[in-house]
Amino acid sequence: MANDEDRPGDGLDEETLDEVLWFVRGSLERMGYQCAIEMRREGPEAILEIVGEDAGQVIGKKGATLDALQTLANRVARKFAHADERGFVVLDADGYRARQEKQLSELAEKLGNQALRERRTITMEPLSPRDRRVVHMALARFTGVRTQSQGEGTERRLQIIPMAAPRREGDRDRRDRPRD
Repeated sequence: MANDEDRPGDGLDEETLDEVLWFVRGSLERMGYQCAIEMRREGPEAILEIVGEDAGQVIGKKGATLDALQTLANRVARKFAHADERGFVVLDADGYRARQEKQLSELAEKLGNQALRERRTITMEPLSPRDRRVVHMALARFTGVRTQSQGEGTERRLQIIPMAAPRREGDRDRRDRPRD
């Protein structure tokens, strides 16, 4: 009898994850890194934590190497996944993503307070879709502000808008905003 994590549609199956692990391990070896991979599941996510003496180097500048490897790992997963499999791979190294999410959440709250205090919209620097989602989620629990993303591609920025600020034509309510 399969447990809840192994039901079709709830995440990637073991065969697919084996292919992803084979790809990530091989890539790390060919890059010359001495690392191991620990895997856990959280809902539809398969989280592959890279650990070991070279794990910090796998992150790259501002997480660029880790992000690129994660993109490739997800492409491998899509190649081997069955049609009913839903889920994705999150690559982390030495807790980098958890630290980054905590820092972004703290920054979001700080900027939320600043937007309320100064009664003006705060526009953040361009962020990755994952980072924008972290900020959106952190401020969804924050009273008095709303968030929206603006711009395209690598120039997409998140705005933190105090509720008292007047809405402009073209502004969308959070419920109408597409997910990043």
